[in-house]
Amino acid sequence: MLKVFGAVTADRLAAAACPHEYASPTPDILSVFRRADMGRRMKVMAMDSKLRLSAAVFAAFFATVGGCRQAAASPLDLTIDINGTTQTFTDVATPNEIVFANYTVGSVTVSGEFAIEVISGEDALESSSFNVVNTGSGTATVTAALSGQNFPGPVGVYGISGSGTWANSPGSVMTESWYYDPTNTLGGQSPTDTPGIQLASLSSPTAGGATDSFSMAEGGNLPVDTGPGAYFSMTEAWSYTLDGDGGSLTSRGQDEIALVPEPASVGMVTAGLLGLTLLRRKSGRV
Repeated sequence: MLKVFGAVTADRLAAAACPHEYASPTPDILSVFRRADMGRRMKVMAMDSKLRLSAAVFAAFFATVGGCRQAAASPLDLTIDINGTTQTFTDVATPNEIVFANYTVGSVTVSGEFAIEVISGEDALESSSFNVVNTGSGTATVTAALSGQNFPGPVGVYGISGSGTWANSPGSVMTESWYYDPTNTLGGQSPTDTPGIQLASLSSPTAGGATDSFSMAEGGNLPVDTGPGAYFSMTEAWSYTLDGDGGSLTSRGQDEIALVPEPASVGMVTAGLLGLTLLRRKSGRV
């Protein structure tokens, strides 16, 4: 089926379903995965053909089953806590995305933090960081929450994924959670501000070697549908510890997608997100 849905076919399906949302020949979801990579943010790079094909399939699928939905203003909040020091970031400067090159608290530096929400033929919330390193002698604890508001219905199923690579940090575990709120409450204003219904909470295997990668993905039916003309919020939360003396977490990524319920939707979304996660790990991209 991947051979049938080429990039051009995906563009045409998307444009036919939502012509005002796909004015350019590039699917919206393709731009999400392009911009989510810090390498693409700092130096524009071409996506490999496999990632381009997967993103194109997603764009076509979302557009054709989701229909055209009217987006509202879309606040985005991200709060990071490092060893008890908290900082909140918003999308005031650039609507629907948060980007910063470096953020340092004590001995811990977060490089290339990126968050984006996409509201058009699909509803997607994505966060990533290029690298987090702890140069101190003690263990660092990092907790964060990202939330986006005003995603339009109708939606009835979801897909989530997470991935990353530990380096020189044996014993570290990443715990990631995903939330859906049909009352459309914005979270992310503290590292534990996660309104709505928890869709999943997954933990990575404990890091053991000098370098250890992890990935996780699942999908399912939303516990409460959001109907046409209604709006909802999505929130992602994550927490982990990081060893000192150069312990690091690279290519951390976390995604949440909601879409219209259709036969085979859950399986397709889960398989697609897992495939994109594996491609990230293989290519070293966020």
